[in-house]
Amino acid sequence: MRSALFSPLAAEDDRFGSMVETALFSQWLHEPRAALHYGRWGEGEEIDLIALDAVGSPARVAEIKWSDRIEKRPEEGLTRIVDFCEAQGLAEATVYTRTVSKELQMGTVKLSFVPASLASYEAGL
Repeated sequence: MRSALFSPLAAEDDRFGSMVETALFSQWLHEPRAALHYGRWGEGEEIDLIALDAVGSPARVAEIKWSDRIEKRPEEGLTRIVDFCEAQGLAEATVYTRTVSKELQMGTVKLSFVPASLASYEAGL
């Protein structure tokens, strides 16, 4: 859609990450049971995607990063999501990346790294 309105973006463009966030969120928003939210509080604290359960408590959380740098130094970009999961009693979270697919334990939280393209494909099935 952005290409039709403005101009194409190269995958390395700084704005591409925002496009990936919007694309994934938009695809999941069509889910009939979706209770998706963006979390922001305090001084720049944020979680890209929070799915709530039937009573309004966080059930799943995800961070969307259009980068693979996060794999090499997860403590620099994933501390907030880990802290949030531990505070909410969540044992796992998903990190959508450019190409990385793996699992990593940080504290008591299992982080599943999933390529954003795969998530987009699966959401469209």
